[in-house]
Amino acid sequence: MTTAADPVAGYAGFAAALREAGVACDGHRVEAYLAAVAEIDVAEPTQLYWAGRLTLCSSPDDLPCYEEAFSQWFAIETTTPQRAKTAAPKQARIAPLAAAEGADTAGGDGPDQLKVAASAQEVLRHRDLAELTTAEREHLRELLATLKPVPPRRPAARRTPS
Repeated sequence: MTTAADPVAGYAGFAAALREAGVACDGHRVEAYLAAVAEIDVAEPTQLYWAGRLTLCSSPDDLPCYEEAFSQWFAIETTTPQRAKTAAPKQARIAPLAAAEGADTAGGDGPDQLKVAASAQEVLRHRDLAELTTAEREHLRELLATLKPVPPRRPAARRTPS
């Protein structure tokens, strides 16, 4: 028989509230939650938050419902940890195309200088490797040297040599 101060009924009630909110937490998840609660310090809201989040949520879609239900059920501020700010992906920068042919604006525009440019619209074009300049070939060689492809290994079906 449970009393009014029975904490297990409160935790099971929280799981029922989560089900009502749309989180698919079945009996096995509730059992795991109650087992986790038995192992932590329930006076510490962060431990209680993580015990429920790790056992009752099954997908990232459940997290907003869980956080809302947790803050309402336990009447505390959501203890969601602050995620590390991820740096925005950096846009590749490409050197501007040199000015008109023969114009020496940057000073020392030699024949081995790699000249590249990019537009707002990227276009793939056919380029013959035989027509590359010495600097372009060296740059391509450096790029290819950074690649270290590892082909997948799979056993051959052949039992004897051909």
